Amino acid sequence: MDGPFPSPPSGVPEYECRPPHCRFFDMGDRADLTFEGFYDLSLNDMLKRMSPGEGTSAEEVIRQVHKSLSPLPHGILFTLDYLRSVIEEEGPFDGVIAASEGAVAASTLLLYEQQRCKEGDYSPTFKCGIFFVGFPPVKIDGTGLFLSDETDERITIPTCHVNGRRDPLWFGSETLWNVCEPSSRTLIMHEEGHIVPQNAELVIKILDFLRTIDQIDTQAGKALVV
Repeated sequence: MDGPFPSPPSGVPEYECRPPHCRFFDMGDRADLTFEGFYDLSLNDMLKRMSPGEGTSAEEVIRQVHKSLSPLPHGILFTLDYLRSVIEEEGPFDGVIAASEGAVAASTLLLYEQQRCKEGDYSPTFKCGIFFVGFPPVKIDGTGLFLSDETDERITIPTCHVNGRRDPLWFGSETLWNVCEPSSRTLIMHEEGHIVPQNAELVIKILDFLRTIDQIDTQAGKALVV
């Protein structure tokens, strides 16, 4: 599914896809920001210094990035309503599959539904989530990101994380991994960057993950792709 807000092309050929180009969150006066422009926000040198395994946590890195790239608060609620309307019209769904910014929208929705379940009579929409090179959820009130070093709450449904060893935005997928329940999360690594790889071996590994989940038919199951 496409996001509800228009977006310019990425500006990076290897990440380009067919139009329409959309995003899931309202970026306000940063609406014309491209993937290429992301690196022009005085972040390139910082990202080079803050590489995995060099003593800087993914959470510390993404907090700095989020200062320049945070969505507008009202846009978060709009996006959740948009996703819920699609679910009501086209669901039910067994799981959600999301990549990059789509993973922000999907994981935020999972947390929102999880909190609704705790508050009253509400049944969760999804049995699992599959994230490709994703990013962590945002707080519903727009006050920041939902990060593991700031809260003990975790996404509890089974999640599968397909991450790239050469992803320049490694801190996104790592912080998303960290906010998911350790006992129900699965990690699949590939040798590429910030992309959704397409190969038979990867598909087999994802199917193996799905087979561990009760009540999911890997032949007839239905997923919301974000």
